[in-house]
Parts: sequence; C-alpha cells; structure tokens
Amino acid sequence: MNQSIQTGKYNRKILITLLLVGTFIAVLNQTILITALPQIMVDFKIDANKAQWLITSFMLTNGIIVPISAFLIARFTTKQLFFTAVATFLIGTLLGGISLNFTMLLIARFIQAVGAGIMMPLVSNIILLITPKENRGSAMGLVVLVICFAPAIGPAIAGGIVDVLSWRYLFYGTFPLTLIVFICAIFTLENVTETNKNEKIDVISIILSAVAFTGILYGLSLAGSLGWGSVKTIGWVIAGVVALWVLVVKQLKLSQPMIEFRVFKYNTFTVSAILVSIAFGTLFGTETIIPLYTQNVEGVSALTSGLILLPGAALMGIMSPFVGRITDKIGVKYLVVLGFIVITVSTIPLAIIGIEKSITFIVIFYTLRMIGTGLLMAPIQTGAMNAIPQYLFRHGVAVYSTLTSIAGSVGISIIVSLYTSISNNGDLNTLESEKYAMGITFMVITIISGVGLLLALKLKKEKTQEKIEDNVEMSS
Repeated sequence: MNQSIQTGKYNRKILITLLLVGTFIAVLNQTILITALPQIMVDFKIDANKAQWLITSFMLTNGIIVPISAFLIARFTTKQLFFTAVATFLIGTLLGGISLNFTMLLIARFIQAVGAGIMMPLVSNIILLITPKENRGSAMGLVVLVICFAPAIGPAIAGGIVDVLSWRYLFYGTFPLTLIVFICAIFTLENVTETNKNEKIDVISIILSAVAFTGILYGLSLAGSLGWGSVKTIGWVIAGVVALWVLVVKQLKLSQPMIEFRVFKYNTFTVSAILVSIAFGTLFGTETIIPLYTQNVEGVSALTSGLILLPGAALMGIMSPFVGRITDKIGVKYLVVLGFIVITVSTIPLAIIGIEKSITFIVIFYTLRMIGTGLLMAPIQTGAMNAIPQYLFRHGVAVYSTLTSIAGSVGISIIVSLYTSISNNGDLNTLESEKYAMGITFMVITIISGVGLLLALKLKKEKTQEKIEDNVEMSS
C-alpha cells in the first residue's frame, strides 16, 4: 500500500472548510431545481412525472457513482479525486445553463451528479480519518449540516432567482462559485488518504448497480402516469430488483467487492441504514411535492414556495453541529427516537386537516418536520459508522452515502407518483383532486415515518465514544 498521507503538512480546519464548501455547492444542486420545476415544465412542455427526473436523476447518479467511491478513494489521491469531481461538476453546470431542450438539461444533471457523487463520500471519509475519535459526533454534525442543509435550502434560494430571472441562472450562478473552490483548492488542498495502486474494480458490478437502481426508479416514476398495476411499471421494478439481487450475490463472492455488503452484519449499522433511508426518502419527497402543489394549485410564486421551506431548512442547519456535540455526550438512540416522534406527529395534521388551509399552516408543520429530521441525521450517521471497525470505514461511508442518494430518489419517485396518480382521478375536478391527493400522500408519509419510530426503538443505548473504542480494539 502506498502511503499518501502527508502528516503535519496541512491545516485540518482549512482542509475541512474547503471540502465542506465544495460539497455544499455540489449537494445544493440536488434540490435547487425543485421550485423551478413548474417553470421548466412550461418551457419544455413536460409533465410533473417527467420533470421530477431532473431531481431524481441527480440522486440516482449519486447512487450509482457513490458505491464506486470506496475503490476511488483507495486507488487515487485526495487531490486527484477532488479536482476531478469539481471539474466534472463545472462541465455539467455550464451545460445545464445553455440547455436547449429537456434531454440536454437532463444530461447536464447526470454530469453534475457524477462530480457530486465522487465528492460526498470523499469528504466524509477524510473527516473520519483526520478527526480524533472523541470528536467524531461533532464532525459528523458538520457533514450533516452540508448534506442535509444544502438541499433543504436550495429551493428557497432558487425560488427568488427563478421569480426575478429564470431557472438558467441557477446554473450561471453556481458556475463561478464552484470555480472559486477549484482555484482555492490548488493552493490549499493536500493528500490525506492512503492509496493502493493494486485496487481493482469490477465493471460488471457497476453495470448491475446502474441497471438495478435505474430499473427500480424508472418503474416507480411510471406509476404516476401508467398506474401502479401497469405491466410496464411492474416489469421495470422487477428487472431492477432482480439486478439488485444479482449485484448483492456477486459482491459477497468478490475478494475486492465494489460495495461491501458485509457491513450489514453489524446490527446497529443495518438498523441505522434503514432509518436514514426512511428519513431521506420522506424528506426529499415532501420537499418536492409542496412546491408543486403550492405553485400549481394555490398559485403562489416560486419565491414564496421556496420561502415556505426556508425556516425548516435554516433551523435544521443551525441545529446540526449542536446535535452532533450532544450525540458525543448522550449517545444515539434518544435523539433518533425523539426525531422520529417529531417527524411523525408533525406530519399527521398535514394529512388530516389538509395543507390548503393556509400558507402559515404549511410553514409551521413543515418546519417541525425539519426540526425532527435535524435531531436524527447526525446521530444516525455517527451510530452507523461507530458500529463498524475502522478498516471498514470507507466501505461503510460508501454504503451509507449510496443509501441516502437512492432513498432520496425512491422517496421522490414514490411520493410524486402517488400524488400524481391520485390527482389524475377523473372522478374529481382538478382542484379537489389535487387537495385529496395531497392529503392521502401525507397520510402515507405519516405511516412510513411511524415505522421509522418503531424501528428506532431497537437502537442500542451506548455512547458513541465507548463504541468507537470497541471498534478500534476489533480492528487492531
């Protein structure tokens, strides 16, 4: 193994800041088009099911790229990966701004997502490596601040820009900011990860991963227009599930798997993985349909629909570092359980009363949902990583990051498809069907969140530092 860690030659705070800023910009683009979707739908004459792929495709590509990250982190240096990720993201951003049609814009989003998909696990892995074990909860709080706060605040930022200018300026504005990060990295970035030139990747595994996740997500997206019982819908989902099963079997047989599924033999990691999937899926699904509903049915502007999401995003971002510190002191379980209680309880009124009552009503309960999400994100990730030995960190990060991306994509596909399939019911007029669809959709989200609460009760009560010490002993 080729040791490329340059001990003492970098400033940890500057390095973390640079990586987090770059990741913030990249992850921001997961959801920055949410409030712009109605305008894009008009410009390119497409429906909501097709438009949501601009969001889903980003997360889907992350889900395909991120599993390869364990190989990339082992095979290439920090500088090589970071500069490649940022350069790729810049190309996609430029292409997005000048897109002439929906297909061109969708391709641009795929290219952007490749860069973001490399960057997210790289940052998490580096921070885990260079942060003292007793401070990892706080460090993960900063990572959560980026990974959760950036996409949460994206729609609000985008709403103002779309109202004043157009959706193209979401790309024009992102490009110079990313370029500044690239230039700063030239002067400040150092290699902090280990490289192994003998590390290899299995191409068939990459193909299986792409087929599995694309099949499942495309099938789910078809449900909104063709129906959940459609042969085409079911066929795509089944094809994706079969490919996923083959992928898992193959990875377990490889000496150097692309995705190390053996991390799931650690019960706490498995439970945490399911919980984060539920949290991310309902978070992004809710965040996507609220702007669609408020703009198309309630007639509010893109800025207003973005501002509806802003208070919750801001509070979740502010909370994240503090929640990380609390996690270091009291452990994971209590915060995760409390988070799911808040999420579940705050979703019930949206399902029962109906969000058409008032904009204030939407803001209050959506904000409460985001507070609940902020309470559990850092503890879940900290608990998941602390449940596995240190030598599995890069694989754990890859699996965890893949799940968050895929869960977000699946959440958007299922929730948007459910919403559109119900709202297209011919027995109701357009306005009433939209309101009825939103109520049913939030009821489903409430049930899913409730399942997460029950599962959270299965987490162990140990403090994170104690678990880390156990894992260090296991890996030594």
